[in-house]
Formats: sequence, C-alpha cells, structure tokens
Amino acid sequence: MSRNYSSLALAKKLGAIFACVIAAACADKAFHPVFNASSKIQLQFNAVGAQQVNAAGKRQVLVVAAAYKSTVLTQETDSFRILAGPLVVQVTGATQSVTLNVDITGCLADPTRMGSQTGCTVWYGVWLHDSATFSADTSDGFDKHAYDYSFLSVDVAPGKAPVVPAINLSTTRYSIFEFDGDESLRLGGPLSQAQFNGPMTGTVTGLAAGAPPVLFTLTNTFMCASPTNCATGFNSGQLAIFQNGTWTRVSAPPGVPQFNDVAAFSPNDVYLAGQGGIYHFDGTSISFVGGTGTENVVSIGAVTSGTSKFVVAGTSAGNAWFGNTTSWTKSQVSTNGATIDAACVTGPNEAFAMNSSTGTLYRFNGTSWTAAPSIFTGQKSDLQCPGPGLAYVAVQSVGIIGWNGSTWTAIPSPPHLGRVAAVSSSEIYVAADSGSSVRDFYKYNGSGWILIAQSQFTQQMIGRPWADPRGGAAYFHSSSFGRIDVAAVGGSHPVSYGTSIHDAIMTSASSAFAVGWNNFLARWNGTTWTVDRPPSGTPNIRALAGVWSDGPSNAWAVGNAATILHWDGTRWSVVSDILHPIAGVDNYNAVWGTGSDVWIAGANSVLHCRSVSACSNDPVSGGDSLYGIWGTSSTNAWAVGAHGKIMHYDGAQWTSVTTPTAHRITRVWGSGASDVWAVGDTALVHYDGTSWTNNAAGLSKLYENVGPALIQPSTNAFEVGLWGSGPKDVYVGTWLGQIYRWDGMQWSQMTTPQAQNGGSGRVVAITGYPGGCAIALIDGSIGSATPTLWRGVGPAGCLSSPMPSTTPWP
Repeated sequence: MSRNYSSLALAKKLGAIFACVIAAACADKAFHPVFNASSKIQLQFNAVGAQQVNAAGKRQVLVVAAAYKSTVLTQETDSFRILAGPLVVQVTGATQSVTLNVDITGCLADPTRMGSQTGCTVWYGVWLHDSATFSADTSDGFDKHAYDYSFLSVDVAPGKAPVVPAINLSTTRYSIFEFDGDESLRLGGPLSQAQFNGPMTGTVTGLAAGAPPVLFTLTNTFMCASPTNCATGFNSGQLAIFQNGTWTRVSAPPGVPQFNDVAAFSPNDVYLAGQGGIYHFDGTSISFVGGTGTENVVSIGAVTSGTSKFVVAGTSAGNAWFGNTTSWTKSQVSTNGATIDAACVTGPNEAFAMNSSTGTLYRFNGTSWTAAPSIFTGQKSDLQCPGPGLAYVAVQSVGIIGWNGSTWTAIPSPPHLGRVAAVSSSEIYVAADSGSSVRDFYKYNGSGWILIAQSQFTQQMIGRPWADPRGGAAYFHSSSFGRIDVAAVGGSHPVSYGTSIHDAIMTSASSAFAVGWNNFLARWNGTTWTVDRPPSGTPNIRALAGVWSDGPSNAWAVGNAATILHWDGTRWSVVSDILHPIAGVDNYNAVWGTGSDVWIAGANSVLHCRSVSACSNDPVSGGDSLYGIWGTSSTNAWAVGAHGKIMHYDGAQWTSVTTPTAHRITRVWGSGASDVWAVGDTALVHYDGTSWTNNAAGLSKLYENVGPALIQPSTNAFEVGLWGSGPKDVYVGTWLGQIYRWDGMQWSQMTTPQAQNGGSGRVVAITGYPGGCAIALIDGSIGSATPTLWRGVGPAGCLSSPMPSTTPWP
C-alpha cells in the first residue's frame, strides 16, 4: 500500500520538515537509496526488518520525500522546493523496496538552487511513523510523532551516478514525542489559581440537598480566563468560581484591573466590589451595576431576607452603598473618610461595616450609619454577620468579639487565634497556626472550643474565610498555591491545591519523586502519586529545592535552612534541619548520588554523605553559591552555580574549571563523561570531554522564541529543567513554558501545553530514564494556568494515559 499527497499539502509540510527535523525513534530498519543517472531519477529504498507494532496494535509506515534548496525564501516552503513525495508505505515486516521517482529538471533549470551548480543537490528524507498518528494533511512536519528519521543530501547530475550512503533507522533516537498536560499533582483543574488576592465566599442556594457549596474568590493580572486563552485575563480582575471540584474564571470588563471583595446569592447571582463601582456576575459575564457611582468599592456583603435581596458595599472614601439590587443609596459612614474595607448585612434594617486598620466599627439601622464602638481596640479582621442581631470580629492580640444587640462583648478564645468563620452563635470556626509546623482547626459550640483537625500545611492564610450556612464545615484559603481547606468535626482536607514544585527525578516507570515548597513530598509508584506528610516536627514552611533517587527505596530531598530528608522505602526521616544541622547551616539547592555516596550542593558548601548519619563538607573555593550538581561516578562529578561557576570533582577534591559564561547556571546533566550540558540565566553551555563552550546555536534558537529571558533572573534559582536520555536526546525547559529538544544536530521546540497558557509557567524540572518515560514539572506558583505536571508521551504508549490525581494530601 502506498499513498501520494497533493503538492500544496506537501509544500506546506516539507517547508516545516526540512527547516526543522525532529523525531522519535523505535525501529529496526535499513534503507539503501539508489539513483539513476538521468534528469528523471529514482530513489530506491530497501527496508529489511521485523514488523513493528505499537502498544495499541497499530502498524508502522515509512514516509519518503525529496526536495532541493533555493536561495529564495517563500512563506510556504522556506528555502526548499519540492521534487517528489511524500510517499507513504506500510511496513510489512519482510524485505521491501520503496521507489521514489524524482524529476530534477526543474532543479537543474533553477539558477537560485543551492548546492551543486553543475548538477542538483537533492535532499531526501525517510521517516518511520505509527500509521495511527501519521497524517500528511496537517501543517505539522513529518517529524511529529515519528519514531525515527534520516535526512541526507546527495549531488545528482545527468550521466553521473550518485554515491548514496545507506540509511539506518535501527537506533532508538528519542524518548518523547510530545508533552501532555496532567493534573495529577494539583487539585482543581487547569484553571486552579496560583494565589488568591481577596476574601472568599460561597453559596448553597439553588443546589441539590447535600451538594457541596459553590465557592467564589478573586484573582487578577496574569491569570487565564480559560485553558486556551490567557490574553483576556491580562491586566484585569477575575472572579474565580470553584464548583464540583473544578475552577472556572470570568474576567472583568475592560479597564477594571482588580476586584476587592465578593458576595453571592447563588451561582448565577454574584456581586463584586471593584475599582470604579459595584459589578454583577449573572452566570455568564460580569457587568457594571448602574447607579453605584465610580468610587473604588473595597468591600461587599449580601443577604436574602424573605423574598428580598440586600447588598451593602464600602468604599475607599468612607462611604457605603446600600441597595435591594434594583435601587441604591449612598451614605457617609466614616466622618474622616477612612476606608470601609469590611461590610456585611443581615437584612433591610441591619448592616455592619469596619475599617480594619483602626478597628473602628459601624452599624446601619436601615436609615443611617452610626459608630458602634468597642472597648477592644486594635486591628480587626473577618467581620461576619451570619444572622439578624449577630456579628463577629477577630481582634488582634485579644480574641473574638460578638455583637449582642447593643454592644460588643468578648467570647471565649481558642488556644490560638487565626482566621474566623461563623455560622451562628453556637458554631464558629477558627484556623490558626501553632508554631511553623501545624495548623489547628477549632470549633466553638456555644460554650467552649474543641480541636477538630490539624494540618501540616502552614502557608499564610488570606482574607475572610467562609462557613457553610447549613452548618458542619468551614472553608479557609491560603495566600499561595490556590489552596482551600475544608474543616469539620473529624478532620480537614484540601479541596483545591496547586503546589510550587522545584525538582523531580524519575528512575523507572514505577518510581519517581517530586518536591517543592512547604516540604511538599510526592512519590509515584507506577500507578498513583502519593503526597507524604513531612517527618514529625519538621518546620513545614521549608522549601525543598532538590531531590535525587536511584529507586523506590532510596531518595534524598534537600532545601533551605539546612534541611535534608531521606526516604528509605517506608518513611521520610530527618537527616538535618536548622535545629540539628549535620554539618553546619546552609541552604541546600541540589542533590545527586551514586551508590552509597551522595553530594549536596549549597549556597556555601558541598556536602558529601556516605550514609544518612555520616555527612561532612567537602572543601570548595570561590565563595559562589552552587545550584546544580550531577556526575557519572564517584570520581567524576560537576557542580554549577552563580556567576557561571563550574566545579569538577575527581574523586579526591573539587576544583574550579574555566567557564564560558558569567551568567548564573542552575542545572547540569550529561549522557556521559564527554557529553555534559548546563543551563541557567541566559546561559546554555556544553562540555565535550575537554572544555566547556557556549552552545551559541542552541541559545540563539531559544532566544528566537522566548526572548532574552531563557531564564529570568530572580531570587529563586530553580528555574528550568534539563534532562536527556542520550547524546542525541536532550531536553531543556524555559521560563515561558516551552521545552526544546537537542537531536544531536539542532534544537527544536516540542509540542507542549504551553500554548494553553499564553507562554507562562516556568518548566522547573524535566526527568526520565533512558528508553522510557519522562515527566516535566511546572511551577504552579508563577501565575500559570497549566497543569503542574506534563507527561512525556513516548514510543510504545509511554505515559499515554493521564496520571490519576494523588491522595492523600498533607
């Protein structure tokens, strides 16, 4: 069976193919082209090898094409001009000949042709494809999803028989075809927020009995409005909606850079406090509410009373809007114009307002606003009024106070005071951190407090939390990672979470580790990801920066404040921390090992561990921080760092070597002792066994697509991934969500989910194992809307199915 395709489709396709040939290899084939000496020649390809069948049972095909090159560029085909093909032939498994008829008359007559000027330089290619994935009718090159390829040139002239070398497709070249997005290390879907920037609210109105509530919170600027369109989210406020375990986002009208507060009657009836007035979400879009002026509205509350709805909103000029959603009135609340940054309403004749900084409290009686002073002075937060005659406020260094109908009185306080969410006078929730390693969740039952749950996640909480008015649960959100925890009697767990990941290592199809902020420790066992709790007593605010493993029963994770953790196949244990440093205090950035030897690169040292209890500093010179470390053996290792620093370990000592760059280098990896790559802040360098040199062509290719910031300088040095399976299969990530692959000849951009997020989301780690699977991790805290993990889809169905979401969560 063979197929030919139209010249137009071929022109579009070969223009991309010959300009940038990349592929993946999986074959046992040999091709021997034969040319006849005339202006009409034949390319004869002899294929010998066993039939190849992929994991889905689909057979493979050979794709053959030829072209010549002109000095004149065209938009469609670049510099190449089509001579013949593509011809598609199914692989039979037996010896087969493939003949491609090539007419070089046009080439000989073209004075702009490149190459031989006495004949014609013919470029010819052979691609090995899966018959299920190959299509010549798209604009993609034949390289996409190819198992392997060969692309060569030969000089041809009438009467002159060309010398054509054999084409060998028997060597596996690539591990990965493309990267597909996965949600397995995050809860909440592709539009999960990286951070919140305001209070949270929710609603159960209009939902089925027992259904989880719909939650509303705020984000802005670099967030995306949809998985495929981030542009509409740039420089605008956004309403983020969490329903049935998934986030959606709706952008503000043009010119509204942010929202400040949110109140909801139902999933399709939501009011927002924003710059320039009050806004309404109707379930589809957000629009300005007429008649609410142009002041900056910073707080808002809403309540249903009988069949009527009421909204109160405070402004930055000390005023408050009160309305029934159809008519609105504005009144002065603060006589000195102080911002009204918190407001709530219980009905037509009662509302409360507050200035958090001064702690000044106000009450509305349906006609006017008056001060409602409290003897408890100081900053206040989390103003809530869950019912008529009820209001609660958290007072810094004091506790919780409540309105009793005429004045404010203190209620018993929990052991630690944090964020407060109220349902009624006998159901109040508090989330508070005890130290830096445990978050306590308390419930007040009208007479006392009980501890209902604990979590080891302690990132700072932000804004007003929300309690389910049906009772039984409260929701608290943190300032980073898009995390929302629900707390109830019996425990707590996150319903949304996007961790900030720094590093990962994958050693087999059934073993991988990933680490990140807040002592994030995740393990892959070939079936599921599990997020482990950090060892007991470990300060949970630690940022784990590096991880290394040689199998499922041995992993090392390192981070700031002298943190070193070890996994023995059953549990994580503390090797070192700030309270008990094993060899002095340092911020550790990377770890690598071989056998029983493990080296850890830090800001001020290189630590050598021969066991979990025997670690000592290796002498190093220069004083520059080290950010990456890798080697081939215990007598050959490399460390890279600030100002282009490169150090080599020969089994006895570390010595500085001549570096080709003054820019920071953060990752290092190689396929062997004479093939080592390092990447960093606008730096891409290579070691050939003799010296380090700049890879100018590779860096230029990366600059061409991502600009001067291959890696943008920042306080966080762990900025891109670097990994390969061999000298002709190297992958590097960028700050802007792209991955480039080195095929032994050139760098080419891969297919990744980066198109989903407009080019945001830095690739912080790439890892895999030769001949097998690979994964790439995206830092979920840098404003991207992409999944936190990309599966590297490879030959024979490698990681072709999504990894399931992990459970449990710490």
